[in-house]
Amino acid sequence: MILLDGDGYKPAAKQWLKAQVNRNGALIAVWDMKEFQTQANNGFFRLTLSMNPKPFF
Repeated sequence: MILLDGDGYKPAAKQWLKAQVNRNGALIAVWDMKEFQTQANNGFFRLTLSMNPKPFF
C-alpha cells in the first residue's frame, strides 16, 4: 500500500500509481490521507485480511 501525503507529485503520477494496483499482488492500494481514512473507517483492512489471510509483507 502507498499512502500519498502532500501535493508534491504530479497528478499523472498518482493516476499511474493507482493503475498499478492489484489487490492480489504486491500493491493493494494507493491513497491520499483522506482516502485512507475513509477506507479504514469502512473496514477495508478487515475485509482484505479475511479475503487473503496471508501477510502482505
